[in-house]
Amino acid sequence: MQVWALDPQRMELSFGRALFGSRYAADPKECADLLDEAVSVMQERADRFAGLQRSHTPTPADPFVLVLVDEVAFLTAYQSDKQLRQRITAALATLTTQGRAVGESAEVNPGLRISRPHHMEWRSS
Repeated sequence: MQVWALDPQRMELSFGRALFGSRYAADPKECADLLDEAVSVMQERADRFAGLQRSHTPTPADPFVLVLVDEVAFLTAYQSDKQLRQRITAALATLTTQGRAVGESAEVNPGLRISRPHHMEWRSS
């Protein structure tokens, strides 16, 4: 399994940077680039699996890819750069609707303001 992380607040997931390696992004443009890369991996797998298999079995060559997105609201609803917002929204929509069959999933933290943040749980998109 590979875990990729998008952490625009640079608080929650930064503790795991050593685990994520080059698959960690904090700057909104870097987040968009990493999401685009995840979509590219997903589409390349879909091309290879088409007509051969309908579900993914993780292997060292094709591990399950989990994309963690903290503060998705900052990257989408509150993102002032319209082009970045569109790229991020499109990539998340593609991953969440097409990723599972080829071994990719996105887990998002909505980034909504709540009074007791320790009660916020990761939610599947």
